[in-house]
Amino acid sequence: PTGPVKVGGQIKPPRRLVNVAPVYPSLAQQARVEGEVEIEAVIGEDGRVREARVTRGKPLLNDAALTAVRQWTFTPTTLNDRPVAVVMTVTVVFTLR
Repeated sequence: PTGPVKVGGQIKPPRRLVNVAPVYPSLAQQARVEGEVEIEAVIGEDGRVREARVTRGKPLLNDAALTAVRQWTFTPTTLNDRPVAVVMTVTVVFTLR
């Protein structure tokens, strides 16, 4: 394939190796905002996040989720024994303590 392939079928999702937790925005904490942010991420052949965009979320949480996801690293995904870039959806959950 010339571009990133969608995870599914024989294309297994990569396993996350480095998980950077999002920093809960103080304004969202004060407003008592909780919830999930869904992000479509392109994971490169090397396992690093190349691109990320919010597909569903809450405005006060979206930037913090994107900042965290862009720092994650994954195991490289292979297709026919060659590393390939993949597109996958990840979810970041924000819960107040």
